[in-house]
Amino acid sequence: MSRVRVLHRPLMAEINQFQPSTKERPKSERPADVVDIETGRKKKLMKESADTSSVLADALDLIREGHLSDAEIDDLKSISENEKTLLKLISGLFEGLRNKDDSMEELWDLIRQLKKRLGEE
Repeated sequence: MSRVRVLHRPLMAEINQFQPSTKERPKSERPADVVDIETGRKKKLMKESADTSSVLADALDLIREGHLSDAEIDDLKSISENEKTLLKLISGLFEGLRNKDDSMEELWDLIRQLKKRLGEE
């Protein structure tokens, strides 16, 4: 077998001057939409907080009326665990107030009855 020797000559060309392309690029009709990531995040958070705040407001109204139990609060999926804990705490406070109102009403009834008895005697 014979060996073939290949010589490579590097192609060196000197660039003396840069010339821009003469082709015109088509210009778009409107500027490109620039998406700001931070603005997108803020909008997303605002939308989520608006949804959450309406759920919390509705839940608070139901709790105030005594129509939402702790188990039903646990079933709410669109709010965080901290918000569920807060709603449960508020529910307990409203329940305590309702019980106090009932006991106060009973005491007032007893006082009225005593006044009637004392007035009759």
